[in-house]
Amino acid sequence: MTLERKKNWKLSFLRGLLLTLFGIYALFESGNTVKSIMSVFGIFIFLFGLLLLLVLIANKSLGMNYPSAEAVFDILIGVLIMAYPQNMAELIVIVIGIWILLIGFFILQAGYGMRDISPFWLFPFISGLITVLLGILLLANPFGVARAAVAIIGLFALIAGLALMSNALSKTEIVVR
Repeated sequence: MTLERKKNWKLSFLRGLLLTLFGIYALFESGNTVKSIMSVFGIFIFLFGLLLLLVLIANKSLGMNYPSAEAVFDILIGVLIMAYPQNMAELIVIVIGIWILLIGFFILQAGYGMRDISPFWLFPFISGLITVLLGILLLANPFGVARAAVAIIGLFALIAGLALMSNALSKTEIVVR
């Protein structure tokens, strides 16, 4: 291992700065960040469907078939997400909450069912209980949970960005040869 002078330390610093700025924005504007991310996702899905539709038209394949249905569905979902980003984010979290709640009940039931055959039945039982509680939390406040997740991502982005900038300013890097 050797230390060498960085050739592109300014680009590394810029990457760190961008990540830091995103982290600050996500931390202090987590509600807006969720809406922004969903809006961009909506634009992506809309364009994805539109491009598929154009390909089908160009190939003269438009009709009552799966690709045509997918194109129309993608366009509609994209428009819905762009029009109602917060509601769609909540809907996604609600679906995940229901999924986690069901998994929690299955784990809870499995743990309870193991009580006569294993001395360790309490571990899956408690795990299932915690999973059920997480599902209830997601269902009780879906947008709050989404905002909290964005804030956590923002915190990690802020820390990683500061680390990148610090590393770039050192103007040296460890090279393994």
